[in-house]
Amino acid sequence: MNTAVNACPHISPTDKTVYAALCTFSGCAEIRPTFALISQRSAVPIRTCKRSVDTLFDVGYISIKNHGKKGVANVYDLLKAVSGCKKCQTGTSKEVPNPTQEVPNRAGSSATVAPQVDKYIDKELDITAKAVKNENMKNYNQPDLPDRIIDADTGEIEGAADRKNLNQEWNEFVTYWQIECKKAIGIIPEVSIAIDKPTYHRIDKKYNVNEIKSMIDYFLKSPKSREHLTIRSCFSTDSINNWKMHYAKK
Repeated sequence: MNTAVNACPHISPTDKTVYAALCTFSGCAEIRPTFALISQRSAVPIRTCKRSVDTLFDVGYISIKNHGKKGVANVYDLLKAVSGCKKCQTGTSKEVPNPTQEVPNRAGSSATVAPQVDKYIDKELDITAKAVKNENMKNYNQPDLPDRIIDADTGEIEGAADRKNLNQEWNEFVTYWQIECKKAIGIIPEVSIAIDKPTYHRIDKKYNVNEIKSMIDYFLKSPKSREHLTIRSCFSTDSINNWKMHYAKK
């Protein structure tokens, strides 16, 4: 994922999540997913995905063929905006060279899918997050802060804490999540460090281990898990409220 996109102050975190979802299709011969598929990859509602795509197009991070044509799928090109979006460039005093360059197709013209592309994007998200201007997210991923962590509710740096134990809890949770997904649905889903890890820490502060496992069990039995198999979707407000109502009836 482009570092300039992560650092851009003119688009929202949701826009960046939708951009990351589009990046997962960059190994295909053409990037032409439906909005339903973009929504599934990003765990963002379809209507919000459409707004984010329009925003990314307007600021110059993507180009779109067939844009607005009824009955014809959009074809996206991811652009390397080395100096940021159009608004970023407007604020600079020096003349900015042409910032757009099509991202090379890693898969070749005959490819249809790239099974490893999601792993590649997640890994790249973790690395490029260090360059984000948001100081909280930057510090959250810095390896040179062994005794400091981010408060999952406020996003602020906490005082001295055992970061090693916190990461161990996260690793154990991911292992449990993937095993249960494999049992219930038959696949081992990918996990996004940038999105799923803060979500887990927020839930871990509010619920105990047995409650978290119960939420996962309920979610994997629901139809929603077949459409949005993500940790973020499992612990969304909607999913947790459904879980509470289900067990309140018993």
